Amino acid sequence: MNFTHISLLKFNCAGMLLFSFILSNFAVYALYKIILDDIKVVFNIKLFNPKKLFLLFDQYHKNEYKSDVCLIIRSFGGDSYFLNYTMNSVDQFWPSTFPEKIIVFDEGEDYLIDIFKRIEWKFYTEKFPPPIKISDGFIGKQWSQLNSDLYCNKSEYVAILDTDSFLSTKVTPDLLFNPSGFPFLQLANIFQRRLWKDDSTIMGFKRKYNGMVKLPFVIKKEHIRKCRKYIEKLHNNTLASIVYAFPDYCAINLLSMFIFRFHKKEYDIRYSHKSEPIMQYTVHLPYSFSFNTTIENYKRSEQFIQDINTIMINGICSSFMPNTIEYCAGIQSNFEYYWKYNILVWKNIENINKLYQDHFIKMWIFFEKCSQNLI
Repeated sequence: MNFTHISLLKFNCAGMLLFSFILSNFAVYALYKIILDDIKVVFNIKLFNPKKLFLLFDQYHKNEYKSDVCLIIRSFGGDSYFLNYTMNSVDQFWPSTFPEKIIVFDEGEDYLIDIFKRIEWKFYTEKFPPPIKISDGFIGKQWSQLNSDLYCNKSEYVAILDTDSFLSTKVTPDLLFNPSGFPFLQLANIFQRRLWKDDSTIMGFKRKYNGMVKLPFVIKKEHIRKCRKYIEKLHNNTLASIVYAFPDYCAINLLSMFIFRFHKKEYDIRYSHKSEPIMQYTVHLPYSFSFNTTIENYKRSEQFIQDINTIMINGICSSFMPNTIEYCAGIQSNFEYYWKYNILVWKNIENINKLYQDHFIKMWIFFEKCSQNLI
């Protein structure tokens, strides 16, 4: 589907090279005279798309990131139905200046690499060590997330994303790191009781908080390795054997427990029940109460795909100043799922509007500076 913007934008962006311009599936921008001040050359561009505008934004703000982040998705054939949509959301909204986007499949799923292969993505297949087998499913995927660092060679941080999670707005420096350069770690005091016992047994201490409340889960690469070594030393066994013996566990919970116990000062920890809020820039769709996820076989339904498209369109519309895109007229920009994950919601909500404005107005001002005026 195409959405046409009938207004003309006059951009004035210093020193930026503009890339090839293609039609977007979500919006078409008509531009009049893009002027590069530094070299005083005028380009007449008729077609532009939001992805290219986001690339422009990323180039201007790349120095605000003190570290690179590797985004990794542990997928498999069963999720191939919607993996393209996950990748689309990453390609649209994830910072383009980060060097690594990784997808890991099960052993024997090399054919999926040919199906999903894209420029700027790297793909791997992974064999589970004994006693874990492919048929163990959940156990193996969680084990794999505890080895995410092994696939990220160029970055200091790893961002772990589930296949059924979709970026919902342009990801900017303020969403990943605080002003001091520490990544955000969101914790909640409401968690899955079923996983509490095995999480606590594996780590050797009681789990106090739920760390599986914000995706992607951003963690220093070194801390994944240290957590793995800590668990193996504690139990004097291989990680695969340990998690196989205690299968009701969550990898991200284990990693958050390790961070909270041993590396607390290297993160900006936010507690859902008492801290100042931070935005959720990803929707873990099957667990979002902002959508009707009670439909039978939701993840294989047409409604699931429609909801993904809604998230994508809303993400584009909210990233630009209201009324910039004709199609977006009347669409709200501050969506409930920016602040909620499942039943978890920030208790301290007084500053949500300010936080929303601080994030989006910075983008709007950037594009406003690029634009002489909206005609």
